[in-house]
Amino acid sequence: MDPGDLATVERGRHWARYLDRATEPPGLPRAAASNGLRLLAMGDCWFSHFPAYDVLVALRRNHGYAIDSVAVAGAQLTEMTAPASWDPARPPDWTPAGRGRQVADLLKRMKSLSPAQRQSVRAVLISGGANDVVADRATLASLLNPAGPGVAPLDESALQRKVDVELRQVLGQLLSAVTELCRLHLGRVVPILIHGYAHPVPDGRGGALGAWLQPVLRERGYTDLKAGTEIMGKLIDRFNVMQMQLLAANAVALAHVTHVDLRPTLSNALAEDAYRASWQNELTPTIAAGFTAVADRLEQALQVLQPR
Repeated sequence: MDPGDLATVERGRHWARYLDRATEPPGLPRAAASNGLRLLAMGDCWFSHFPAYDVLVALRRNHGYAIDSVAVAGAQLTEMTAPASWDPARPPDWTPAGRGRQVADLLKRMKSLSPAQRQSVRAVLISGGANDVVADRATLASLLNPAGPGVAPLDESALQRKVDVELRQVLGQLLSAVTELCRLHLGRVVPILIHGYAHPVPDGRGGALGAWLQPVLRERGYTDLKAGTEIMGKLIDRFNVMQMQLLAANAVALAHVTHVDLRPTLSNALAEDAYRASWQNELTPTIAAGFTAVADRLEQALQVLQPR
């Protein structure tokens, strides 16, 4: 195991056991009955999208999975796992905004499963990280150098701090916590699938609160769509590389974790606006083609891990 990741992994294990001893969080129904293969899921809007079509809906409809999801649209990876510190003598913060709430909710889902349902769990799917970079304009802006002749668009030192250090630590802790909960409540180490999203196009198409990418790029002096698309592609590449490096450096402890590369799955081709078939806005796949393509790619990865 990479020495720099050892403390992170141990912290995840302790957090999982702390939650397991604590009073259960309120408000989640028991798992739905099903005789088929089951997936557990946590994450962001790729797994929890309104109108009600997303990656998990496509996996359920097209591939027949029973899915227990605790995903929340807009969630950040840093919100999914443990707070910076916690008091083992005090109960966790079970409020919706509480750090680690998705892990706690996943724990309750696991506890609600019957013995047969526990045996039917095929994998845990995790979608997270994009909102940590674009949830607010200041975060994304901090990763960009002001445009200028000979200036690299991405701030290498800021990118290293945010992606290579902070998000790597958070992801490592989350994977460790989920793994420990699987051991405790499913009786085995279950495969975990993570992904690093795909290359978006910062064309100004946003959600209810506006666009996420184009305004920041323009504020930093990047007004050309092609240049902005290349910048966002490099940022997504860096996030994917971080995930792969984390798994490679911890090949024993995280041998059950698979990185699924979705970059070839959704198009960012600008010619004739081809990318619009994949992206409904700057960050979200289209309904239903984009989400379905992602779901099909995850199913391919699941088939490799454990054919039906």
